[in-house]
Amino acid sequence: MKWFRGRQKGFTLLELVVVIPIAGLIVAAATGAIIQLLDTNDINASTYVVRQVQTAGGWVSRDGLQAQSTSGIGTAGSGMPFTLTYSFWDVDASPPVNETHQVTYSLVNMPSGGLMQVQRHEVVTDAVGAVVSDTNIIVARCVDGGATTCRWEADADEPSGYSQTTFVFTVRSLMGGKEEFRSYQIRPRTGS
Repeated sequence: MKWFRGRQKGFTLLELVVVIPIAGLIVAAATGAIIQLLDTNDINASTYVVRQVQTAGGWVSRDGLQAQSTSGIGTAGSGMPFTLTYSFWDVDASPPVNETHQVTYSLVNMPSGGLMQVQRHEVVTDAVGAVVSDTNIIVARCVDGGATTCRWEADADEPSGYSQTTFVFTVRSLMGGKEEFRSYQIRPRTGS
């Protein structure tokens, strides 16, 4: 029997029944992994542009809601750069806090060229005008400079004679064929 089996060529039916499904599972797993790797770049680009737009809108909204005065925001053109100014004081703190925050948003070139970045420059001064802090941060990258704007708009829902206005910050981010575009309506504490 051993001598006869040693010359046997090919596979038995039982071996084929076991091997074919295992091979199918291996091919299916490899195909799934390859497809997932290819889709990861699209998912990453989509997530990146959404995150950039949300972060820029979040920072501008945060500062804009506190603004007591504004400059540079127009009704035509890009409205960039623009400055938001507000005061912060806390008499219960030890020592008491009395600060003025001046925040300027501007578009600056990305190191790689082409697209822009939204830069936030904040200067904080104390009650006597001494600079407490002076910081620059990039709040969004891969921004389309032509589509990123800040403009005043009159509120249509307000009663006549009421002059409260809203500024609209619009930002568009692009990366890897993906894009995100949003407008944020912000009503400062006092109009400018």
